[in-house]
Amino acid sequence: MSVDLSKLNRPGTSATFGSSSKSKSSGLSRQASVNLSGSSSASKTSLFSLSPKHANNWVPGTSINKNTSKYNYQGIQKRKNSGQISSGTYRTAGTTKAAVNTNLKIDNGSAFATGQVIGQIVNGTFGMLNKLGVFGGSQAGGTRAAAPNQTNGQRLDNALASTGSGISTATTLNSSAANTAISNMSAADDSASLRSAIASASNELSTMNTQTDALESASVNAEKEQAQLKTDVKTAKTDVKEKEQAMKNADNAVDIKTKNRDSKKLALENANSKYAKASESFTEASNAYSQAQNVTAQAEQGLSNAKSALASLAKTNADGTPNPAYTQAEKAVRAAEQKLKEAKIAEEKAKTAMENAKQAKEDAYKEVGDSKKAVDEAEKELNKAESDLKTAKEAQEKAKTALEKSEKQLQEAEQKLESAKGAIEKFKEHKQDVKELQNAIEKQTNRLSKLEEQEQDKYESLTNKIGSGVEKNDNRANSIDTSDGMNISEKIKQRKMNRTNERNKDRLDEKAGLESNYNDTAYIKNTLMKETPIRVGNQDYRYGTTPSGTTVYYRDTQPISEEEYKKAVGVSS
Repeated sequence: MSVDLSKLNRPGTSATFGSSSKSKSSGLSRQASVNLSGSSSASKTSLFSLSPKHANNWVPGTSINKNTSKYNYQGIQKRKNSGQISSGTYRTAGTTKAAVNTNLKIDNGSAFATGQVIGQIVNGTFGMLNKLGVFGGSQAGGTRAAAPNQTNGQRLDNALASTGSGISTATTLNSSAANTAISNMSAADDSASLRSAIASASNELSTMNTQTDALESASVNAEKEQAQLKTDVKTAKTDVKEKEQAMKNADNAVDIKTKNRDSKKLALENANSKYAKASESFTEASNAYSQAQNVTAQAEQGLSNAKSALASLAKTNADGTPNPAYTQAEKAVRAAEQKLKEAKIAEEKAKTAMENAKQAKEDAYKEVGDSKKAVDEAEKELNKAESDLKTAKEAQEKAKTALEKSEKQLQEAEQKLESAKGAIEKFKEHKQDVKELQNAIEKQTNRLSKLEEQEQDKYESLTNKIGSGVEKNDNRANSIDTSDGMNISEKIKQRKMNRTNERNKDRLDEKAGLESNYNDTAYIKNTLMKETPIRVGNQDYRYGTTPSGTTVYYRDTQPISEEEYKKAVGVSS
């Protein structure tokens, strides 16, 4: 992309960033203008979108007055400062364009001043271009081995081409070593430096690749360990819940069995009480029966006595009158008979009561036995429930202990995982860094090929131009006769000879700056790459010493480090 400042902020135009001529702008330049025009800076500066209206893109110039058709003067001011135009001259929409080529040539001494000018135009946007070395420029009359005599636009085109899709930096990488490697490759501006930077980056990539398996293993193991421990803890928690429920069930069983035992004890106590009462009733009935028997016996004896007394008496007196004693004795017999009858009835009742009491006593005795047996059974059930409760409590304690152990292991695993998460994340970042570094190395290797080709072309072009200049001066020298003085034509030829010599001097200086890189590249392409390689797997390995004294190592067509080479071909250090 040619940054032609004579086409920027010019009144009466609608030109966009870059050359207005399609034939003079590369695809990269046009793409850069599209990319840059979408930035936030682009929407706020007149650099990227120029309007033909005089009210827009106005900046202070000379002879400022209310006429706002006076515009930015970058191209005009340079001509004015050189004395080509007067201070009153300015450009309006209707004036003819001044042919000003402002492809900047900036050395370190003038970079600050130039930066101020650029800053006025783009409001700081060109900081990005400076990172790419676009404004590094060739010194006037000097040399620059990386991109000799390239315009700023050409440098930007090369930078964009080397990055593939546009602007790319290494600042997104997490590995400082990889970031440094990419930065070093990007900063290299000649084939030798870039070749060395690629070799160092390749060595760093090799080191990172050896770390990949370990990082991935740590990541996978951490995830597996956490998953297993989480399963163990879940199982332990389930076991504890089951044991707690079993203990609750056992506790409830003990409570129920205890209540049942106590109930049976109460029943036994009640049966004992009934038996005691029945025994007492039986005793009382037995005594009553015995008394009734005695009363009957006495009544029988009284009846017998009454009958005997009656039998001893005459029914009538001697005079035939009723005997009162006999009558009285008959009454006594009837009374004794009634008393015996009543005594027998009472005796029978007492006997029945005694027999009932005896049965009640026997029933109460049996109830006591049954109650005692029920109490014994309840005691047994209670003892079993208490035993089950004890077992459930022990199982619960074991489950709690197992849970505490699992939770402790999980806590330790989670602590490990926190570290492992770093490893997991580091692995992800590592893979991304490896990918970025690999891509950067490939792009920079492609850039190296182009840079080597440019240096060779430039070297040969300088050689041809120097030879052509010498040949022209030879022809001029042969056509100059100094014996009778020099005419105007001969003096013109003399001046041309001087200018050609000055140019050849600059060319020789520039060629000298390229010579070491040219010879090294020629050796690598024409000698080293044609030697029989060491074949390892499906890759070719070569090494050799360049004319500059630098030992270079290659894997196929990519520069690598000495360490990588020796490791690959099995050479001990």
